[in-house]
Amino acid sequence: MAEFSPLETLDEVDVSAGIMTDGCRVLALVAPPTPESEDWAPRAAHRLASQWVSEGHRVILADGGLDQPSLHHVAGIPNREGIVDVALYGASLARVSRLFGGYVLITAGTVVADPTAVARARRWHRIAAGVPRAGATLLIYLRDKEPWAPAFLDSVDEIVLLENKGELPTGHSGPNNG
Repeated sequence: MAEFSPLETLDEVDVSAGIMTDGCRVLALVAPPTPESEDWAPRAAHRLASQWVSEGHRVILADGGLDQPSLHHVAGIPNREGIVDVALYGASLARVSRLFGGYVLITAGTVVADPTAVARARRWHRIAAGVPRAGATLLIYLRDKEPWAPAFLDSVDEIVLLENKGELPTGHSGPNNG
């Protein structure tokens, strides 16, 4: 399983911290499951991908929010074929990949009754293992507390918890809450 990164606000995060020297890694970008994060967290994921591309890394940003996909909204594109179609139905990465802001964006794709099956699919794990070997960094965007998130986390090297100023991370107490 992956190591947790220290919690930092997005404005203070060192965006190069998650990238290995060779730029090849699988990272989970985990957003809190709050209504407030539905706006800023997908934009933060795109911003991190864009920053790493500007530093010379090859980046793939994939939407693991299978029941509430959101990365396609920021890009202004439809959520057509994506991760679900690659993992479960054999679609090729080339077919579902869209170039956006210098990096590759993969939407969530087809609605599926059991999102956990996507995260546990052998094909997903082979792809996640192969992306770094191909010289790229894969960022999988997830929302904390999604039932399938732990299955996706089995295929990542590191977890980056996204946090917004003034919003407490899930499961953490405030100063007066204990």
